Amino acid sequence: MFYNLYWKNRLLVFTWHIKKELEKLGKYEEFVVYILENGEHIPVSSVDTIQEELQEFADAILRGKKVETGSQEGLAV
Repeated sequence: MFYNLYWKNRLLVFTWHIKKELEKLGKYEEFVVYILENGEHIPVSSVDTIQEELQEFADAILRGKKVETGSQEGLAV
């Protein structure tokens, strides 16, 4: 499983849903390391999710905008 998995001297931390999906596929450490070694690495910017949610809530109240309510709405953004 995913206990103390390191890559380039760094401990990798996975969210539970990533672990669950990889376990369903029967892919464990070797698969993750293969992806890290051979995949394309795309940097992403971090987002303050609390601020983002508060802004969405404020927009709904002040401007009458519709808020996300489920997975389909979230994927459509």
